[in-house]
Amino acid sequence: MSLVIWKYRIDPERATDLQAQEIRVPAYSKTLSFGSQGYEVYVWLLVGRETEATHSRFFRAYLTGEAIPNEPGEFIGTAMTQSGMVIHLFEVSRAA
Repeated sequence: MSLVIWKYRIDPERATDLQAQEIRVPAYSKTLSFGSQGYEVYVWLLVGRETEATHSRFFRAYLTGEAIPNEPGEFIGTAMTQSGMVIHLFEVSRAA
């Protein structure tokens, strides 16, 4: 299987505690990093590109100082945007 690194934009307003952001990715995917480019934030994944099969992964974003649940999911990383917003990303098992 051939691997490639792809980035996926995370929208902090969509990836909230109320509703996780769904990202469709190739069947093989491994989280590498979470960070910012300018005013946007992204998660970088190592993916298998020779398959058409996909699955959903779900992410929630929280700002510094914002209340989060007792079990927020798997911590992915923290990023600071060019505007100074600090976002903490967690992967969860499903959207709701």
